[in-house]
Amino acid sequence: MRYTGNTWELSTSNRVRISIPAADDSRLPELTHVPAAPPPEPVVDSNGAGDAFAAAFLHAWLDGTPPHRSALHGAVAGAYACTVPSTRAAAIGREELKAGVARLERPRRPDTA
Repeated sequence: MRYTGNTWELSTSNRVRISIPAADDSRLPELTHVPAAPPPEPVVDSNGAGDAFAAAFLHAWLDGTPPHRSALHGAVAGAYACTVPSTRAAAIGREELKAGVARLERPRRPDTA
């Protein structure tokens, strides 16, 4: 992972590159939009959100999950990390992660977007 200007770049191979604009949604090279995940609790600290994104993305991708769905895992884990104070260590659980990804995959109604 490297920081260039206002963007974090996670390059896992020549096939997948993810750029994460600061405080914004992330996009895949194919210009596939990956929605931001809503934090499950109030945001208290953004430290570790990028690391959580990278860890969840890589965990899913290395397990054979397609890149777009792997990025959803990253978005959910990153949002969760923002709810944990930097003085405490807590990781999102597998079931909570799966549920968050499922919520992001549901189609949104136009009046709620």
